[in-house]
Amino acid sequence: MLQTPSRASTASSSSFQPISRQNTMSSYDGSRSARQSKRYSMSALYMSISANEGDLQIEDELAKAQKSLRDLKSKISSQSKKNFVLEKDVRYLDSRIALLIQNRMALEEQNEVASHLEDALEMQQGVFPNDDKTQKYGNLLFLLQSEPRHIAHLCRLVTMSEIDSLLQTVMFTIYGNQYESREEHLLLTMFQ
Repeated sequence: MLQTPSRASTASSSSFQPISRQNTMSSYDGSRSARQSKRYSMSALYMSISANEGDLQIEDELAKAQKSLRDLKSKISSQSKKNFVLEKDVRYLDSRIALLIQNRMALEEQNEVASHLEDALEMQQGVFPNDDKTQKYGNLLFLLQSEPRHIAHLCRLVTMSEIDSLLQTVMFTIYGNQYESREEHLLLTMFQ
């Protein structure tokens, strides 16, 4: 094996190393391997950039989706608040409408009662006698109450179907307090 002197080495023989093809670097081989390593590093850089861009796109889409979700949640929240306020207003208006209807019905009822009272007042004005007539009616009722023979004679003249209504009228009007001793005695005298 023949040794060729190396360019860089003019050193002593103690630094002697065998030269093989693998250990030698020519200027051509060195620049080629440096270029390849640069290519590898550049392609790795481009791949990492494209991977980062893909990750950024995914993260960007995720961020957009999250933002739209937050926007939708805030819209739902604001709509819920608006709905609550509107429902409260509707309940208030509903109660006010119910009160108006109730007032209207009460007013109509009041007007109806007032018209009936006016009609009854008009009828009663013709029915009530003056003081002289009232005095005469009082004397008649006292006579019928104190002398029951007149009512007893009237009971004999009335048919059996009319006797119940006559007795009820007599008992509740003329002898109104049947449990008082005087009126009870007069009522029993009438039945005898």
